[in-house]
Amino acid sequence: GQQGVVGGTGPNNIGLLVRVSGRIVEVPREGRRYRNWFKIDVGSGRIVKCTAEEGSLVVSPSWYRRNVIVTGISSCEFDGPNLVSVIRLKKGVTPVIY
Repeated sequence: GQQGVVGGTGPNNIGLLVRVSGRIVEVPREGRRYRNWFKIDVGSGRIVKCTAEEGSLVVSPSWYRRNVIVTGISSCEFDGPNLVSVIRLKKGVTPVIY
């Protein structure tokens, strides 16, 4: 059968255009070659990874613990054995950090 994301409930929402806000809870460490992702807590206790195409976004460590609004396509990816929620950021659209 269809595998769902860890902790997910309701219908499968893969491939939908979404706009989500939350607090940034993880950013790549300094010195990482690719810094095109960050993770947010969307308020329900769920953590969602936000990614951008390589070279289209450089995540700053100063974003940590700030609020953000992102627009992108809902997706998923494996994090070890678990399937987790991901938002693939819309190309050319910068996250709103506040």
